[in-house]
Amino acid sequence: MASDAEDCGFQMLNTDEIVTSVQSDPVEDETDEDEDNINNESCKGPSNADAFSAFETALEWHEQQSECCPTQLLLLKKENQKPYSEKTKVYNDTAKNK
Repeated sequence: MASDAEDCGFQMLNTDEIVTSVQSDPVEDETDEDEDNINNESCKGPSNADAFSAFETALEWHEQQSECCPTQLLLLKKENQKPYSEKTKVYNDTAKNK
């Protein structure tokens, strides 16, 4: 009875059984496809609207924190008000200088 309580349902497999089990497991292929789809989606990044919404949420959260620095908050809000084209220009100039 003590061994039944300790048994978590795992099977003891020898090397050949492990190899056979791994080679015949179709779940692995599905996982790889799912990971590829996730990687392709993440390469695109968030839309401008999603990024703006996330930034607004982060600003609201930051404002509620006790260690929130008013100067930093003001700078973040000012950065958020810049036109997208100006932000892109600064980013591209920085990337060229590296």
